[in-house]
Amino acid sequence: MLPHHPEYHHLTSFKQYTNNLKKWYAENNGVSALGLDLLSKLFEYDPTKRITAFDALTHDYFYEDGGWTDNVFEGQTVEYPSRKVTEQERDIVRTGSGRVGAESVKRGMASHGGGGPDAKRAKTGA
Repeated sequence: MLPHHPEYHHLTSFKQYTNNLKKWYAENNGVSALGLDLLSKLFEYDPTKRITAFDALTHDYFYEDGGWTDNVFEGQTVEYPSRKVTEQERDIVRTGSGRVGAESVKRGMASHGGGGPDAKRAKTGA
């Protein structure tokens, strides 16, 4: 598939850097040989040799040490602090351009026919 793209042959002319993944993995507490193997296959520069998404998801790394469970917190002893969400926080919506107050979101929804009971008030100005 990739040989049909004219830019593919040009990619082989890029400078090849020393692979320091093994060193980085060890320095960042990586202890699983299977984990390193998976990362190496994911970071393979040559797309024809790189692991597919399906093969990555079924890699032996995910079955190491008993495999995975439906409960990702199973067996963990980490205590997460409780956090109360305030009304003010609930009224803030994250968007790509920053934070927008809930009222401006409701007004926007009202102009597109949505937004529930508050949308009517925002639309009419009442």
